[in-house]
Amino acid sequence: MDNRIIILREKIDKIDEKLFSLIKERLVITREMGIIKQENKISIEDIDREMEIIDRLLLNSNDTLSDTELKRVFSIIFKFSKIMQK
Repeated sequence: MDNRIIILREKIDKIDEKLFSLIKERLVITREMGIIKQENKISIEDIDREMEIIDRLLLNSNDTLSDTELKRVFSIIFKFSKIMQK
């Protein structure tokens, strides 16, 4: 196999590890947020907040991901965040 592919795969593996760590950290925080929301009888779902996040990320995307792709990725993250808040 071309050595360049091996090197790129190793880079991707390192990025995947970082992504996984950040997602775990995000889910820990959302679990804590869920407890606070339950204590204060606040709805878990906050569509305005989700759109605020998407809009902010789209401004910084530099067309790396299309609007649709970015929304798909983050809709999954939002879904798991809501599950963790229950």
